[in-house]
Amino acid sequence: MIDTAGGPVFLSDPENYLKKRDWPETSLETIPDFWVSSCKGISADLAFSLTDGKETVSLAIRSKALTPAVQGLSLVMCDQCEFMRAQDGMNIGGLTALFYSILIDYKNARVGFKPKLHSVSESAVLS
Repeated sequence: MIDTAGGPVFLSDPENYLKKRDWPETSLETIPDFWVSSCKGISADLAFSLTDGKETVSLAIRSKALTPAVQGLSLVMCDQCEFMRAQDGMNIGGLTALFYSILIDYKNARVGFKPKLHSVSESAVLS
């Protein structure tokens, strides 16, 4: 899923592929009370790839290089994230949309990403 709300990346991880890992204490974040206890928040750097089986796009954000207004919670991992509308996977919008333009080709049902060079220092965005 992709949205543009400006918040952290959300992950529904019912098999605990990422959530079960031992995350460094320095990257753990306190998450708001409305999240269920099965959720874990981190402020670590993010790197992920999207693929349709033919092409792959890799995106990454260095959280420490972000401006203070958007530093902090970068990923919320849950067994079932309520913001994922009962789907497994990730919602990469929010924080990602602050730094990448989301390009949609409706005719060919394709999505692409283009870095917004004016919105963040080059050291915060990798591709």
